[in-house]
Amino acid sequence: KVISYDYLHEGNYVLHIKSKNILGKEGQEITIPFTILPPWFRTIWAYVAYVIVFLLCVYIIIKIYSRRLIEQNLRLEQIITERTKEIQHQKHEIEEKNQEITDSINYAKGIQDSILPEIAEIKRSWQDLFVFFQPKDIVSGDFYWFKNINENEFLIACCDCTGHGVPGGFMSMICSSKLHEAALVSTEPDQLLFLANNSIKESLGQKGEGKNKDGMEICLLKVNTKTRQVKYAGANRSLWICQANGSELAEIKPTKASIASSTAFNSAYQMHELTLNAGDIVYASTDGYADQFGGGNGKKYMSKNFKTFLQLNAQLPMDQQLNVIKGNINEWMKNYEQVDDLLVIGIRL
Repeated sequence: KVISYDYLHEGNYVLHIKSKNILGKEGQEITIPFTILPPWFRTIWAYVAYVIVFLLCVYIIIKIYSRRLIEQNLRLEQIITERTKEIQHQKHEIEEKNQEITDSINYAKGIQDSILPEIAEIKRSWQDLFVFFQPKDIVSGDFYWFKNINENEFLIACCDCTGHGVPGGFMSMICSSKLHEAALVSTEPDQLLFLANNSIKESLGQKGEGKNKDGMEICLLKVNTKTRQVKYAGANRSLWICQANGSELAEIKPTKASIASSTAFNSAYQMHELTLNAGDIVYASTDGYADQFGGGNGKKYMSKNFKTFLQLNAQLPMDQQLNVIKGNINEWMKNYEQVDDLLVIGIRL
């Protein structure tokens, strides 16, 4: 009798066989040893083949992806090269345009400088004065104006037009021209402002609602160096007077109206007539100095601090005052951007 098995695991086995006759008598047992081998896919060579195939697949995949990356990098490099060429071309065009604009603005500066009176010309009328002028940009919305009347009298103005840079430069040209035209009619400060206001409003077409609101603030003086009489008219710009002993700095308030802008036609400006003592100093300034940010906390310089600074340095010669005023504001702004044009005029009588 042979016992059969449906499944045997691989390994060494012994088959025992014994016969038995019809009378129940058993014969001698026979043993047959045998071995069941594992299937081929579980042999060591199969595992070696699996590893080799796996490594080969990994290698092929890496090669495929590497080739794709190389091709992609080549395409990107080509795109970058093309874009770089475009950017360089655009940069070159921008540089050319910028240079053209800068050249135009520099040329405009030359024109604007030509309308500004030479300091030497002003000092031929009176030596004891200074003009500190530091534009924010190449061209300026601030400007100073001067006209000699006779041996003892001259007109001088500290002017601040709307805006700075190119727009301010346009306005300064218009306003300077209109002041010269007005001075052909009258040399009295209040009348000059009256005439300039009407003329500028007409030139800018400020006759109705919605028109532009460009204009000018101004401190205008008529100085008699012989009698030390000063006539002052202001449009939103005060006049400061420091006594010869430096004990007091007085402020003469302006008319609360600008030149042009929202000011009506035929608006009147108040005239102030002052007789100063020998050594008294008059100061006129635009708002740029007081409005400049700087210091340790990035705050505005403020008019109060500026007046105190002028009073503390009033005993210095005017040329030295120019240097300390310039040095003070540039030290104040230091790492901050200049926010507006700077203009200060000082006259000692």
